[in-house]
Amino acid sequence: MKLHWLLCFVLCLMLSLPTVAQIRSAKADPPGTIDGTKSPELISDETALALLLRAMNEPEQATEPQKRRSRALARSAGLGEADTENLLRLARKFNGETAILDRKAAQIHARRAIEAAVAGRSSLPVDPSSNDGRALTSLNEDRKQTKGRILLELQTTLSLNAVNEFTGYLQTVKRKIKVIPD
Repeated sequence: MKLHWLLCFVLCLMLSLPTVAQIRSAKADPPGTIDGTKSPELISDETALALLLRAMNEPEQATEPQKRRSRALARSAGLGEADTENLLRLARKFNGETAILDRKAAQIHARRAIEAAVAGRSSLPVDPSSNDGRALTSLNEDRKQTKGRILLELQTTLSLNAVNEFTGYLQTVKRKIKVIPD
């Protein structure tokens, strides 16, 4: 009889615990979040392309497994061999250009972190009208221009069939993206 009550207690306890899905949904996204599973049309092609090209990034001295991973990701778009090579070349170009912009932004943020620490604060807000604010805004604008330029180059470099395949693939990628506001 005691075993029966123990089993009933454990069963009731298990039924009252939240499921993993309930726990995940309880953690709300911040206001302004764009969830690609719900609204992929709100995510720009440039954003999806940038994330995909960053995922295809290979270090300068890439190992064979790193090269295979990048190639597999590029091939998952359903492109032929020549178009896959062109996509990987554009990924390297994009990542090289954005790495420079990322380093410049990181330098600004590192300097601001040091200034905050000296001032005894955890962080210092960036005034958009300050030199740092204008520099970060300019770097973000340069990133947007780079994304747009690479997207245009992609459309002129890939075969017509590949452009259509890749455009469809970007729509699939958008469904796996969540854009969280700064």
